[in-house]
Amino acid sequence: MRREPAHDPGRGTGVVLTQTVPARPAGLRTTALAAWQTHLESLFAAVQGEPRCRPEGRVGELRKLYEERLG
Repeated sequence: MRREPAHDPGRGTGVVLTQTVPARPAGLRTTALAAWQTHLESLFAAVQGEPRCRPEGRVGELRKLYEERLG
């Protein structure tokens, strides 16, 4: 994973995360993306002072969305 700080005067400072997936486990790409998104949603909530557990079924919901988008 590569992390890069990014600053936008109108939006503030953030971090751009880039993860590459080797060809062998590429079939798990949509599941990995969905899991990452749920972790980032939990992190964002905690930073905003609203810590929460990962909602049941969220990874499956997001995986379906990623499958639709990525084919």
